[in-house]
This record gives sequence, structure tokens and C-alpha cells, in this order.
Amino acid sequence: MSGPAILYVHDLRGSGVVTNAIALARRLGAERKTILVAGYGKGLNRAVDVAPARLAILSDAPEPARARLASARRLRRLIQTSGARLVMSMGNYGHSTVFFATRGMDVHTVYRISNEIGRPGAGFRSFRRRAWQKLLLATADGIVLVGRALAEQPLFAGAVKRGEAAYIPNGIDLKRAAAGAEGPSPHPWLDDGGPPVVLTIGRIHVQKNLDGLVEGAALAAEVRPLRLVIVGSGDAALRDRLTAQADERGLALLFAGETDNVFAWLGRADLFALVSHWEGSSTALLEAIAVGAPVVASRQAGDAAHVLDGGTYGRLVDADDPASIAAGIVAQLDVPIRPGNRAEQFRLYRTHQRYLDVLRALGT
Repeated sequence: MSGPAILYVHDLRGSGVVTNAIALARRLGAERKTILVAGYGKGLNRAVDVAPARLAILSDAPEPARARLASARRLRRLIQTSGARLVMSMGNYGHSTVFFATRGMDVHTVYRISNEIGRPGAGFRSFRRRAWQKLLLATADGIVLVGRALAEQPLFAGAVKRGEAAYIPNGIDLKRAAAGAEGPSPHPWLDDGGPPVVLTIGRIHVQKNLDGLVEGAALAAEVRPLRLVIVGSGDAALRDRLTAQADERGLALLFAGETDNVFAWLGRADLFALVSHWEGSSTALLEAIAVGAPVVASRQAGDAAHVLDGGTYGRLVDADDPASIAAGIVAQLDVPIRPGNRAEQFRLYRTHQRYLDVLRALGT
């Protein structure tokens, strides 16, 4: 491969998209000049070292109303000055920025589609998302689908068969996970001998079904005492509603914010819960099984059912039914199904090799 490559993310929050972008930038940077570009500097990872790649932040200003269009203008200038031959959008929120930034330019574009298109109750918005994905399929040089469920959707299945899109599951660095799990305990709840800790990781957003998790955990706590921890940041109004919901139900709830070491939490928690309404392929789920945490996951959470092999490596529940979530939590706390060596099937080097194969095929 020749010519600089740009990997684009909208911001630098502690999300699965950013985690994967950082890891791929480091790997790709070993083969060619690579720039990890963030539209905005907010987030835990703004000072991350991505060597041998480099990090570029387009703006440290607060996001304007049309943040993605403003980023597109800045990204276009960077493409021109850097001589980049390849631009890859690493997450759905960055696709429009890359699309508009590269119009009319002699540069290869790749879009990593990392989340479900159709959303429960979204109606016209789901139709609009499908139309947008069709446009990306028609104009991109490469499409990467993160998650088996995405690759099997009618919109993408034909493209995968024709070689116009590639299914690449997320991967996990097992050595990094093991080292992180040995780090200091990040909170007294994890080693105070008190009630079990149920942990979830992700942005505070309707996608993650946190209200369903709070209700499910509260129902479970009626059977056996427990505490719930949410690691992540996001919607402040939703956080306030969740706090009020937990208080009303008498559930001990901790918002832990973002962290640079999720493994220290996961390695000590009694249970990891992922009960999202939709996902692509959850990085947090892979992080959990990498350190052996017992898992409760919703069948609606992208390829969680595949990762857990239909329930062989964790318990599957219904995201829309708090009673199902509660039953899964209680069962896992009482007689945990552990993931064993399941994470071996999702080693990061395999994921990166598939990305390199896709990018090499473009001849950039």
C-alpha cells in the first residue's frame, strides 16, 4: 500500500467505534502513513498515543448545530494537504462527514457500518437510514459490515455475496485485556464484600436500553441484593431519569463515567449486562468475555447471540421484557455460565488482517 490513509471518527469518547479505530490506526500505521482524525476533541481519548500512526483533531470548539458538515470542510482541507489516498469512516456518525468531504476528490472511500439500520419504532427514520446506506453502497470503494446480523440483512447480503461489502467481526486484544484486569480496583464496590455488582458499559443512550436494565436489575434485586454500575457517558437528561427510576425502585446505582481501563471493572464485576435494543457487534461484550465475566445479553443486541453461541457462553434475554432481564441476572448470579475461551475466536489480529485485505484490494 502507498499514500497516506485517514481513519475518521466524529469525536474521541470512550466508545467501541473509537476503541476499534485506535487499534486499527496502530496496526495500519505499521505499514503506511496513517492519520487517525477526529472531527471534535471531546472525550476520554483526546490524548491517546496511536503511534506509529498520528492523531489529528479537526476542532476543539463546541459542536455547532451542523457539526458533521462543519467537520466535512475541515476534513477536506486535511485530505488535500496530507495527500491522503484512502479515507475510512470508522463509525456511522462519521459517514456523512466523509461522504461530503470527499465529493469530487481522487481518493478511495471505505465505510465501516457498525450499527443496526432499522430501529424499533423509528418508522420513517429507519427508511431514511436504509436509503442512506444504499447511497453508500453505490458510491463507496469499500463497505465493512461489523456484525453477522448486519451482513445477513437483505440490503447487504447480496453485496457481501458479490464482493462489494465484507463482513468483519470486531476483535479483542487478549493480552491487553488480561493486563488491564490486573490493574488497581477502580471502585470500592468491586472488592468490599457487599452485594454483587452488575456492570454495563456503553454510552448513555436509548439504544442501550438502560431503563430496561434498571427495571430488570430492580426486579432481580427483589430476589437477591445487587448493585448496578453504568460505565460510560452520554445523555444527561436520560441519566437523570435513570437516577430517579433507580431511587424510586430502591436500586443501588452508580454512574462511573468513562474509563481508560474497562478491564479493571470487568475483571471484578460479578456480571456484565448488555441488553441493547440494537447493536452491530458489541466491543464491550468482547471485552467482557475476554476477562471471563459472566454475561447476560439481549437477543436484539446485534450478533450477541452468535458471540455467545446461542447461550453456550452466556445467558440470552429479551430486551423488551424487564422480567426476562431480571431472570437472566438472577440465574447468572446463582449459577453463572462463563465464557471460557470463547474470546479466542475473536482475536484482534484476525480482525486486523481482514481489514488489511480489504484495503490492499483497493490498490491505494
